[in-house]
Parts: sequence; structure tokens; C-alpha cells
Amino acid sequence: DDNAGGDEGGAADDNGAAAGAEQDGEDVFVPAKCNVAFGSAHDGWAFTVDQFAGMYAEKLGCKPEALTRVLWGDYTFSPKDKRVVRLRRRGGDAKGAKPMFVQFVLEAIWRAYSACEPGADVAGVLGQIVKSRGLGGQVPARALEHPEPKQALRAVMRAWVPLSEAVLAMAVVHMPSPPAAAPTRVPRLLGGKPGEVPRELAAALPEDALVALRAAEAAVACSDSDPGAPLVVYVSKMVAVPFSSLPRQPGEPAPANATDEVFLAFGRVYSGVVHDGQL
Repeated sequence: DDNAGGDEGGAADDNGAAAGAEQDGEDVFVPAKCNVAFGSAHDGWAFTVDQFAGMYAEKLGCKPEALTRVLWGDYTFSPKDKRVVRLRRRGGDAKGAKPMFVQFVLEAIWRAYSACEPGADVAGVLGQIVKSRGLGGQVPARALEHPEPKQALRAVMRAWVPLSEAVLAMAVVHMPSPPAAAPTRVPRLLGGKPGEVPRELAAALPEDALVALRAAEAAVACSDSDPGAPLVVYVSKMVAVPFSSLPRQPGEPAPANATDEVFLAFGRVYSGVVHDGQL
């Protein structure tokens, strides 16, 4: 059912989720909130709890949202009862019970990594994962026959739980857009509320400069991306590079002196639009 096992037996419900939130206290990063990614940057894979919840929800007969709440924490799945129960309520059986995160997530990953053990049937172990997860179109058969088991493993893991998908999806869901973040961020950048120019500065500036300053602050405060908005760019770093190393447009001549250097600037646009040749 929608509660991934119902109320009886300690399955996840709204009250349980609320109790878990109280126990977390002021913790900002909580796997059950899907703002934590597990993975290996070295092997190029990562996942959040809700990704695995989506994989198993239909099989367990529950909604992905309900399964996400119990996939991390003191919950275990009882195959005999086909229910999700709290570990601490199993009494004498708790000793041998595994958390659901181990049952459904870690053991699946450990199974994949077992292909790298000496004497393992690499194609057999990884091929089963490719088949069960429907990755045949992403992992060609020749990838499973790579002479290096670790390369075959990486091909499967990157197709199954790609790092970029997990990290970018997490950023999209949990990080506010520039306009939404501006009210919180801008006062810290400007040292006060937009439009509140210090008296000393206001007295020293001519009226037209003061008007332009307030317009720029207002544009930054709402991350105004209109081409006609005041352009505000923060350049955080400049690096000198050989002019010859820069990409050129088709037909553009090479620099006369290959040793000449130019500066590359790394920055962030807070309002307005940057154009080529703009000063």
C-alpha cells in the first residue's frame, strides 16, 4: 500500500516521518530527504535514496515517496510478511535483520563489485545486472568482455547510476534558482538591504551615480537577466594563457607571435547580459 507496509508493525507513515525529522534535529543533510548522494567519483557513479526507491517501488507494491522514507533508517523488509517493519520492534529477531538500505542498496552494489574479485565470472555477474536493470542499450556486450574487470564494472555502474544524473538532479531539486536565492544572498553580498546606500557614500556620489548604483543593486537583488538591465559581473580569477592556445573561429588567422599571452577571466554574472566586445 502507500505506506510501504501499512501502520501495523511499525511501517513508515507520516507520523514516523515526522518523528524521524524530530530526531534529526537541525541536521541539514539527511539521506531520506534525498539531499545526500552516495557514490564513487573514481568509478563515475552515484545515487540518492529516491533513485533506488523508484527501482523497487513497483515490486514492493508501494509509492516511491513512501519507500524513500523507509529506505534509510531503522527499517527492514520482512520477505515472509511482505511488510516494512521497524528494526527495534522485532524483538529477538532484530539481531539477524538487515536495514533496508543494506538489503536493497548496498547488497546490490556489493554484488556488482564482486565481479572484480579474483576468479569471478565478470560477464556473468555484470550481465545479470545489465539484464535485470534494462541496460542492454547502454552497455554493449563487448564492454562486459573487457580484459580489465574494473573497466567492465565502471561501464555498468555509470549506465545504471550515473554520477552526473544524481548530482545534477539533486542540485535542481534542492538548490534555489538565482531569483529565489537572491533575497537571502544579496544582503550578504551588498552588506545591507538593496537601495540602502551608506550616508557617507551617498553624500560623496553625484545624483546620477547614486541613481545608477541603486538601479544596479535592484537588478542584482532579483537576478535580472533582461538585456537592458544593469550589467553586474564579479570576476573572481584571472589567468594568463598563451594566445595560441585559445580556440579560433574557422578562417581566423593564427596569432603573429605565438608567445603572446592574454588573460582569461572567470566570473559570475549577477544581472544583465554580457556581450562580445563589451567594455
